[in-house]
Amino acid sequence: MQTSAILTQLYKILQDESKSEASTYDLEMIFESGAQAASRFDFNSAIPILLNVLTGLQAIPPSKKSLHLQVRCLIELGNIRRDQGFVTGYQGAQQLYQRAKTIAESLGEKSTIAELLLYLGACNEMQKQYIVALHYYGDALELIDVLGGMEYLRGRVLLRIGTILTKTRSLDEAERTLLRSLNLLEGRTTIGGFGHAQQKLAIVYKEQKKLDSALRIVTDTIKAISKESTFRLTQTKILAADLLFSMGDEDEALEEVSQAENMAVDYGFSHQLNALYSMVEKHSNSYHKDLEKNDISLRKSENPDSTFISSDPRYLRFYDLLKSGGSFSSLQQISSHLGVKYENLSGASVSEKANSLLIQLKLLGKEEQLESLLSSKTTIHWDSNERAKT
Repeated sequence: MQTSAILTQLYKILQDESKSEASTYDLEMIFESGAQAASRFDFNSAIPILLNVLTGLQAIPPSKKSLHLQVRCLIELGNIRRDQGFVTGYQGAQQLYQRAKTIAESLGEKSTIAELLLYLGACNEMQKQYIVALHYYGDALELIDVLGGMEYLRGRVLLRIGTILTKTRSLDEAERTLLRSLNLLEGRTTIGGFGHAQQKLAIVYKEQKKLDSALRIVTDTIKAISKESTFRLTQTKILAADLLFSMGDEDEALEEVSQAENMAVDYGFSHQLNALYSMVEKHSNSYHKDLEKNDISLRKSENPDSTFISSDPRYLRFYDLLKSGGSFSSLQQISSHLGVKYENLSGASVSEKANSLLIQLKLLGKEEQLESLLSSKTTIHWDSNERAKT
């Protein structure tokens, strides 16, 4: 090849690299705006921005800088999807983290790989695959030991390990692990991040029946977390409500439930909303089981205010109607009438699904619609031939 042709080719390569660097710089600026929106949990704004950045990166020749930006973008999207509760499947958090890890390995970015091992462990933990999750966390700690430093990331990994120990009922070890995590995270993370770690310790105290200690931690966390940190604040309020229910302070618990539900709905935190409803149903179902065990009817209970359902005559009337003459088809009709998705109701029998519906109606503030329905109950098709079977 002639010298002039070689020089022309080299010039073209340098020109392409220059354009790639310039384009990557522009995309990096756009990425930062998406990352800032994600940090505010403004996912509706963040997701389109981050997807546009990924699309833009595909249109330019790959370079170390552009690949690094792609990893950052995939991690940010993965974090959003995980916070939303979308862990598996197409564009689920797990898939996004795996893609990022493959690129990070090709770049030799070991600190990023350690971070991604933490995230992949969290995905498996959310799916209750605790052994797999602990494997990822162990690999992350080994890599952190090799790299040295990274105490903040070590604290986060220990936080996740402590969470699994709590879920598997190794409470004493969980407490020790979480205290180590808090020592490492203090001063190295945001108030919201530290508050999240405190919540995990509060859960351990709750399981150890140290309810006062747990509530004290959660209350301090709520005071410290900024109102703008809606995701962390919603999580903390759900835990506060759970503790207050357990301590018999139902009025305060329902106030926390109401605030948490409003935030979860407003910001699209579907995973948290499901956790909230499950927590409320757990306390309500526990009460009903106690009644059945002692052969006491809801209406004749010596303590009718123990749950918000049994304290409201409208709910009692509705519950009795369904329990005595309801069917799956009539309950489906009622759910549709009240704007609640029938498929979201938990339970296997009509009475269980009715209980689930009542809880959601209370949380959604639909007492007036229920009153209207009860007043015109003759329009409802009470199919006694299609009774539920438990």
